[in-house]
Amino acid sequence: MEKDLTEKLKKFFFPKYRYKVEEELSKKKEGGLKSLLLSKWDGNPEIFMDYNEFGAYDCSSEIILHADAILQLKEKGYEAVVGIKTAGISYAKMFEMMGYSYSEIDYSFHKRKMEKPIMEEEEILKLTNKKVILAEIDFITGITLERVIKFLRDRKINVTGAYMGNDSWFGRPYKNEIEWIEESKLYWKSGKKGLRKLNNKFLYENERIPNDFEIYTFPERWKMKNSIEKVSNYLDSFK
Repeated sequence: MEKDLTEKLKKFFFPKYRYKVEEELSKKKEGGLKSLLLSKWDGNPEIFMDYNEFGAYDCSSEIILHADAILQLKEKGYEAVVGIKTAGISYAKMFEMMGYSYSEIDYSFHKRKMEKPIMEEEEILKLTNKKVILAEIDFITGITLERVIKFLRDRKINVTGAYMGNDSWFGRPYKNEIEWIEESKLYWKSGKKGLRKLNNKFLYENERIPNDFEIYTFPERWKMKNSIEKVSNYLDSFK
């Protein structure tokens, strides 16, 4: 089908007709790439279900945006991911899918009231001499991140960044929930290639997060076409 649409593009010179074919081709590519990534990923598909007053809807095409972000982080030198149990594991599995060394750490300050992080010694040894990024769904006060970073750095692990699977969260008190979600999205600054980095520094105010530590999230949805091209090219290189 993609081949047929590509052939059609060669025949259309009028912008209106080209636009329709290009949009159809883009949707086909997005659907095919999404299915391929989901088939390779060993995570929980529930993370891609969103809910509003009309019910549930599927956001699983976002796995393409995550894959793009993970490739961009690889360009920054990251080699290994540590998923923070339990909500961060599905996002860490995306890193594993894209070729990262994979480990897990068990810690939850708010929900499970754990005293300290727990990690197998052999998993810690796997991280030696690697540039490491954490994977988590979001953060509220930053205490979980603070304690996981300290745990790993105390063991001479070079952990310098964290990846958040969710670009908005409900942690800080706010009058209107919808307004807070929209404001929280403004905390991210988009780079040239679309990877977003935390712009708001409230996590650093109480020195919970080291100054040399960066927090990232996936590109915005309007960057999808670029993400499809980059991820497709990466996967094609292994054929």
